[in-house]
Amino acid sequence: MKIARLALAAVSLALAAALVLSLLRAPRRPGPQLLPDGTVVRLAKISYGKTHRIATGNFIQRAFGPALPDAAARLIGAKIHSVKSPADRLVVFFVCSRPSMTFLNVSDDDGDEIIAKGPVYQFNSFLGQSNFVRAFEIPLAPSLGRRLHLRLQDDYYHDTVLAQFDVPNPVPPKPSPAPCLALPISRNLGPVDFTLTSFASTIHPGRGGWVGSHPNWTSIHYEIPSSWQVVDLSIGDSSGDFYHPPAGDDISPSERDFLGVLSPDRAWDLHFLLLRLTNFSPNEVWTSPEFTRPGTNALGASLLSAQLMGFNLSVHHVNLNNLTIDISPNPNLTGFHPSFRLGDTALDVGRDGMFSASKAIYVCDFARANPPNPTRLTVTIASNLPVDLIVRPTR
Repeated sequence: MKIARLALAAVSLALAAALVLSLLRAPRRPGPQLLPDGTVVRLAKISYGKTHRIATGNFIQRAFGPALPDAAARLIGAKIHSVKSPADRLVVFFVCSRPSMTFLNVSDDDGDEIIAKGPVYQFNSFLGQSNFVRAFEIPLAPSLGRRLHLRLQDDYYHDTVLAQFDVPNPVPPKPSPAPCLALPISRNLGPVDFTLTSFASTIHPGRGGWVGSHPNWTSIHYEIPSSWQVVDLSIGDSSGDFYHPPAGDDISPSERDFLGVLSPDRAWDLHFLLLRLTNFSPNEVWTSPEFTRPGTNALGASLLSAQLMGFNLSVHHVNLNNLTIDISPNPNLTGFHPSFRLGDTALDVGRDGMFSASKAIYVCDFARANPPNPTRLTVTIASNLPVDLIVRPTR
């Protein structure tokens, strides 16, 4: 009996210590906000690191849960929500009474502004009062300013603010990568010349700092031959983190725009991926022998097979209107870009691809291409050409 009482006292003491520790370590957060439609939004936690945890439930469960192991947290009835990051990341948890909240705009008082599209963690509870947990991960979090401004938005383009919070910045300051290059910057990449002509972040004069209805924009201009295009852009900092900005309204093939601004007080690593559109080298192209569009008795048949750029190609007839092309190993995981032509018609089939770790499957639509019969299939697998430039934006 005495041992049981001592054990109970020890557990109670441990719980009390965990509560005090969690309260001391947790920064003071803004209170919940009531939106015009009656939605309640609470900033549950903002943290920087590789592991991020919160608990939902009553006051005791929310206070004790994050400081306890998962098994102990379950014993007191706490529901643990956790996000594990591959490297140190800024993660923000919200608890709200409705399931929207698609975008999180994060800015600091030094002038950086990053938009995270879509939560990395979602949990819906409909027991009693509905609680929807949303966690956003910001891979390239602002680090120079010591205050962060968080804005939840439903709409990326129109900057519709649902709730906003002002909190201390837990991200340690990061130095700029070096050396920094002056614009314009030209690179001869062998088969193509690439020139970065401008990199500018613009704060809209009607925005009023970080609050307002006018979006801030960053524009990147470059010169590239019409036979090439930029297929991907990412922006890195000195810690090795990269941010892939959501696509904006690009004005021309020589410009990339996105919402948000980057501080001119530091240099940024712009990482471009270039792709050849025409004039491929012979080892990047395979053209099939002429074949006749199969009838219904050949459904599911394997028609052709070949090798190209170290990949295995297998062509199947799956129905009267479609061919499928299996490519293994999956070229999307190794920096290669397949394209297809049926007869003289180029096929826009990238969006119809089905991917796994072992292979990619593309669908070619006969009806859309309307090829002659017999016809030929041309497959091109071009490698992406990377270029990295370290530069400061203008404002």
